[in-house]
Amino acid sequence: TGGEKILEVNGVTVKEKSLHKAADMMAGPAGSFIDLKLEKNEKVFSLKIKRENIRLRPLVCKVYRDGIGYIKCSIFGDSTEFQFSKALDKLKARNVKALIIDLRNNPGGDFESSLKVASFFVQRKPLIYYKKRTGEPKPVVSVRPIKFSGPVAVIVNGGTASAAEILTAALSENKKAVVVGTRTFGKAKVQTIFSLTGGSAIKLTTAEYLTPTGKNINEVGIIPEIIVEDNPSSKDAPLSKAIQYLKSNNK
Repeated sequence: TGGEKILEVNGVTVKEKSLHKAADMMAGPAGSFIDLKLEKNEKVFSLKIKRENIRLRPLVCKVYRDGIGYIKCSIFGDSTEFQFSKALDKLKARNVKALIIDLRNNPGGDFESSLKVASFFVQRKPLIYYKKRTGEPKPVVSVRPIKFSGPVAVIVNGGTASAAEILTAALSENKKAVVVGTRTFGKAKVQTIFSLTGGSAIKLTTAEYLTPTGKNINEVGIIPEIIVEDNPSSKDAPLSKAIQYLKSNNK
C-alpha cells in the first residue's frame, strides 16, 4: 500500500545497508519467493511475496526552450537502445541542438544496452575497458556513426549506478558531455544471477570495467564537473544548472 519500511530480507537485516545493496538482496529469478519484515505506523509485520518481472517506462523525452532536448533514462533494458534512438530522432526533428541526459536514480540494468547508447555519441574511442575475472582489460570501441554531436549535459546523483555510470564515464571522459549533480554510487562490477534448485539463486561477479581513461570507480563513483545538490523542497537545481550550461555552450 506504500509507506512501509523494509527491516529484513530473508531474515537478514538491511539496517545501514545502501539502497542498491538492499535491492540486490531482494533480486532473484521471477517466480521465486522472498520473505520481508516490514514496519508501518510503528507496527512490524512479515510478508512473503513472489518475484515477478517488472516493466518500467525507461525513457521520458521532452524539449525545453532554446533548442535544448531532455531524455530521462530510469533504467537500461533490452529496448533502451531502440527507444533512445527514436527519442534522438524526435528531438532532432524538432531542431534540438543540445541535450540533457538525466540519469539520476538510474540503478543500471543491462550492461550492453548502456554501451550501445554511449555509441550514439562516441566513435572510434574506448567506451570502457572490460576485464573478466582472469585476463587483461580490453577496450570496447564503437565504430558506428555518431547520432548526436551537439553539447550534452549528464545529470547524476548518488542513485546513479552501474550501467548508468558506464554511460556517464564514456561521455564525460571522451569529452562528449559535462556531468552535473553529485557523486555517483560507484559500482563497476558486472554481476550475473545463477538460478539454483529449490527456487534460490546466487549472484557472482563475473567481470569488472574501467573507464575510458583507465579509472576504477568501484566504491568511488564519478565526481561531476559541476556539483549541484538535489533539493526536493525547491526547484530542480541540477536541471536548472544543466540548462544554464547548455545555453552558454550552444552558440
